[in-house]
Amino acid sequence: MSKWAILLVRREVLFSQLVLRAMAPHALCLPGALALGVYLSALGLPAEVVVARERAPTHPRYGFHAWTELYGDVVNDRPEVQIGHSVLQRVSTRFPPAGRGDTA
Repeated sequence: MSKWAILLVRREVLFSQLVLRAMAPHALCLPGALALGVYLSALGLPAEVVVARERAPTHPRYGFHAWTELYGDVVNDRPEVQIGHSVLQRVSTRFPPAGRGDTA
């Protein structure tokens, strides 16, 4: 299942990012990662947004980065991004968040 889901998501990334560019043309990586994560969660996929810091910062303004993962695979960036960054936080974008759903 995860292999097919990742292939599907790689096709859907373009749609999600086009919508984001139309609504927020100057958005950086975090809004893009969150938008894709929420979109994938709405499709029923267990996406995670990863916020990380560069291990060797090359630019003071861009020392941090965010991307979206599905089953541990990066879906909206290069897979090598995991090597050059130290993960600070993983944010589940499950919809609704696990353990917070209303029970009737």
